[in-house]
Amino acid sequence: MSEAPLDALREAAISREPDRYFAATLAPQTIRLDLIALAAFAAELANIPTQVREPLAGEIRLQWWRDALAPKGGEAAAGHPVADAMRTTIARHGLPTEIIEGVIASFADALHGDRPADENALITHMAAGEGGLFRLAARICAAHEIGDIWHITRAAGLAYGLSRALLRLPEERAASLVIPRTLLSDEDLGQLDAGGTPARLAPATATLSDLARTAMSEIAPQLANMSRAKRLPFLPLAMVRPNLRALQTGAKRRGAALIEPLPISRLLRITWAHARGRL
Repeated sequence: MSEAPLDALREAAISREPDRYFAATLAPQTIRLDLIALAAFAAELANIPTQVREPLAGEIRLQWWRDALAPKGGEAAAGHPVADAMRTTIARHGLPTEIIEGVIASFADALHGDRPADENALITHMAAGEGGLFRLAARICAAHEIGDIWHITRAAGLAYGLSRALLRLPEERAASLVIPRTLLSDEDLGQLDAGGTPARLAPATATLSDLARTAMSEIAPQLANMSRAKRLPFLPLAMVRPNLRALQTGAKRRGAALIEPLPISRLLRITWAHARGRL
């Protein structure tokens, strides 16, 4: 791959998926570019709800990705470095269409302002989106046949997705859309969108933080028993605990803005997790 497309992949990945990008740079050269392409793909999808004003415009962009990544979508993808790279990655590793479709579809909810009805619906949503991205990364790393990979990636997606979304409250509306209606009413969400702090926000955040911690605890034994190569697709999980700690610190300082870990901090933590074999 020439430097220009590679730079485009890096730029796209770092913009919204720095953890997945940093993890990809630690992969063997044979699969490094494939993992970077996956991170860039995830970033492109995550950008859509922030770039459109009308749900229909977002749906059109999501459909473009479906068409571009379809087996016969080469013409649609031509000239788009991320789409081209993802098509190559899909073909090289036989990435299942249904997982890719689940990932793409998971971003449609943010376009329409849809929120999970309850915690079970939230788990299902995260399993398809964030969990699907972990599932694809596991296939790229040939780790998809270890144990109950669906359970591991579902829990990984829930833990990582929740910790990241909660840390972005209330700056990004899409982040607030992960909060189930049973924990935060539409009226509360409207208050949050207006810059207020609804009374139910703190309990809702605490409940979802506990859900993320529980998900991490459930898969900790399986992750610990994996080889370094098989653990590679799960390296972004090294940021779950720091994200939750930052969230907890922000909750203690009422009114203070939540501070996400800096890129250098992310890089060091992910690299250290890879070196010592602990997430």
